[in-house]
Amino acid sequence: MKKFLAMLILLTIPALTIFAKGSELSVDDITTEALMDILDKEYSDNALIDEDGDLFIKIDGIGIYIEVDEDRELIKLYTQWGDLEKVSETRLCKLLNKWNSDKIFATAYSYKDLVVLEHYICTTGGINSVNFNETISWIFGIADSFAEYLHEEDVL
Repeated sequence: MKKFLAMLILLTIPALTIFAKGSELSVDDITTEALMDILDKEYSDNALIDEDGDLFIKIDGIGIYIEVDEDRELIKLYTQWGDLEKVSETRLCKLLNKWNSDKIFATAYSYKDLVVLEHYICTTGGINSVNFNETISWIFGIADSFAEYLHEEDVL
């Protein structure tokens, strides 16, 4: 019986190792649908594929779009805010430049009537589900901080 239990434990170690590492997608397998499949439950419960075919996750009022750029082997994660009538274009540029000079993980810029915060992931070597979900977590944290910054500066 002890040998059987020892053998059973030895057989489960590789499975546990694979589970702990997360699932991997090769660059050729990265699609919006495949990314939806590797989302943690917290994100998948709040996610959908929008009319443009992009993944969209909304939690606590912050929406993150995730686009797959197969040609350049990138994943673009971004969020955006509108209704920027409270601030001049000059002041907005100064605020965004200050944000960008202080932060290194995501870039903020003005586009038409929106402020966009974005980050890219290179997918040339594929993507790991653990890293992908952790990046989403970071983006939500950064987006929350950015929204606070915009409110403090009376932009929103």
